[in-house]
Amino acid sequence: AHPQPVDGGGLGGGHLRGAARLVEVGLRAGIEAIAPGVAERELAEAVSSALVKAGAASLGGIITSGDRTSLIHGGLSDRRLEHGDPVYFEQNGVHKNYWARLMRTAVVGPA
Repeated sequence: AHPQPVDGGGLGGGHLRGAARLVEVGLRAGIEAIAPGVAERELAEAVSSALVKAGAASLGGIITSGDRTSLIHGGLSDRRLEHGDPVYFEQNGVHKNYWARLMRTAVVGPA
């Protein structure tokens, strides 16, 4: 017998899924903005703008690139992306006080 999770109305009501959908919208916008010469701060702007337009209740997350991807809790920087750089996203989506945190890694330039 496995313990059954207690649903306080959020999972069944789709609130956690709603939060995950929001953060996916933000991450997609950030990934689409990746190009050589773009600053990490500009990626954050793309993510934040998409989250706000999608109805997110809160903003926050981490975006690092290049050598900065080794920083666990890196803040925003003006570092510009270069071809071949790894780019790390760790973003939140908040819907009706339910938070979803997703991480994605991308590479600048063609695969």
